[in-house]
Formats: sequence, C-alpha cells, structure tokens
Amino acid sequence: MKKLFVRLFFLLPYYFGLINIFYFITRKRQRVITYHNIIPDKYFINSIEQGVSCSETVFKYQLNLIAKKFNFTTEINKENSCVVTFDDGYQNNYEIALPILESNNINAVFFITYNLVAEKEVIWVDLIMKWCSYVPEGIYIIEGVNVHISNKNRFNYFNDVLSRIYKDYSLKENVLSSLDNAFEFNKLLIDEYYNRIRFNPISLIDIENMKSRNHLIACHTISHDVLSMLSSELLFDEINVSESYIGDFYNTNYFAYPFGGANEVSKKVLKSYSTTNFKYCFVNYWNFFVSNNEVETIQRITLPNTTNKYLIHAYLSGFYFIFKSKVIHD
Repeated sequence: MKKLFVRLFFLLPYYFGLINIFYFITRKRQRVITYHNIIPDKYFINSIEQGVSCSETVFKYQLNLIAKKFNFTTEINKENSCVVTFDDGYQNNYEIALPILESNNINAVFFITYNLVAEKEVIWVDLIMKWCSYVPEGIYIIEGVNVHISNKNRFNYFNDVLSRIYKDYSLKENVLSSLDNAFEFNKLLIDEYYNRIRFNPISLIDIENMKSRNHLIACHTISHDVLSMLSSELLFDEINVSESYIGDFYNTNYFAYPFGGANEVSKKVLKSYSTTNFKYCFVNYWNFFVSNNEVETIQRITLPNTTNKYLIHAYLSGFYFIFKSKVIHD
C-alpha cells in the first residue's frame, strides 16, 4: 500500500507537468549524485549494510535516465550537467561500477577514505552494519549486557548502537571491541565473493589505473570519523594529514564530508574546511530553497534504490525536496 501511494504521489505531478516546471526552476543548478556501493542483483537482499547501496540493474537504469536530462561531467558548477560521485572506496566501485560508467562514457569522482585503501581498515560504521546484518540469531554478551539478536530486531539494534555512539563518540572503539568479542567480525558467515566486493577496498594499483582513465580520486578523510564530534585538535590533525595527500594519492582537491548530513557537518567543521586547500567540499543533502554555490557546501543528492522513474524525476527536478529542509547546526 505504501509503495502504491508513493508511486501515485509522484506519478500525478509527472503527468500533469509539475515535474517539468521544477526542472525549469532548477535549470541552473548542477546535480551531484552520491552513490556508495553497487551490488550485483543476485546479492542485493536489502540487509542493513546495503542501506546506502544500489543494485547493478538500478544503477544502470538511473544513469540512463539521468543522461536524458543532463550531461555528465566532473567539473563543478557547470549548468545542465550531472556529476556522479562515489563515497568510501570499496572494491565494488572498481569491479562493478567502473565498467558500467565507462560503457556509458562517464567519468566519475571517487571520494576515498585513505585508511580504508592504504591501511585496509574497514570503515567503523561498516563494521557495525556488517555485524548487525550477519551475526547469527542468539544471545550475546555485549558491554556486559545480554543482548538478544533476532531477524526482527537487527535494524533496531543497529540504530540503538549508532545513536549511543552519536551521543558519546568516545564509545566508538569500545563498541567495536565489544561486538568483535561477542562474535568476531572475521567469522561472520558471508559469501566470499560478496564479502570481497563489499568490504574489501580498491587496491592501490587499481586506484592508479582509475586516475590514468581520467576518473577523479578525491578525499573522504583519513578514517571516516564524524567530524562534528572531533575536538578542535583532532579536526586540525585530520585536515592537515588529508591535505598532505593532495597531488599524491588524490589527483584532485575535491573533498566530501563523511556521512555529510547536517548533524555531521557543523558550522565549526564548515569554518575549518573553508580555509583549507580543498577547492570544493561536498555535503550529502540537497535543499530546494537554498541554491548556493559556496565551495564548502556543494550539495549532493542520494537517489533511493529504485527504478520508479516518477520518484527519480522528483529527486532530480527538486520537487521531492520541497518537503524537506536541512539546516546547519552549531
């Protein structure tokens, strides 16, 4: 019933021409699209860790639909264009997404978390999502408390864990250690191929190959921390180390804030990055009412994993975002 309502809600504005009006209103705004993982259809099961992923068929469909409205580019603030971006740097970006992009003559921007690729450190939030998705049902002692994990409560438990970390960021490492002690990350039962493309990073050799093929390798911080929760000293260190890799590991001075929402990108963070060597900094929200081109808040759109063309056009035209507003918190 909900899916039918959503389909009708966006179908009617599409057929009555309202979507085209919104395309006209926003015609001078470039679209920057955020993707994370592109998953082969047979492995797409809507697990917790696939919450920011897109199936291979959907990805192909969305690119074809976008191409009918916009020209693809990696140049920022170019009218009537779309920039395709990826966050993090897992193997599926190279093995699954890249061939699709290149078959469509699309160059993309890959925002890479440095320690994921250089040190092979799986991003902390992905470890938590992985554990909550694949740990067997049962009772586990986590931080001294008996926790019952079932297929019905996995998602709620993940949200509870993430909420606790957001309230007290110093708990992050303790939570990771406690989950690993309860059931080791490396013993989770996951298909070998899927585990490789989803949780293994792109190799350094493949990164260089991507550069040679005119894709942009951009910064997504060193460890994918929530920047708004770092002390001034740690934030300063993060920026300095990240900047040092521009022109070396990174072949562009673009930067994307981890998570990229209003809660993770505070005014303090924006001010800190406004004076760096990063030319453009990207957030993960799009505000219909605020069409700014400030270099520290280049807005991006995250499309849902859908082939519903009416919903996709609602996102791309800006119509969807009249129902949402984002603010930057102190």
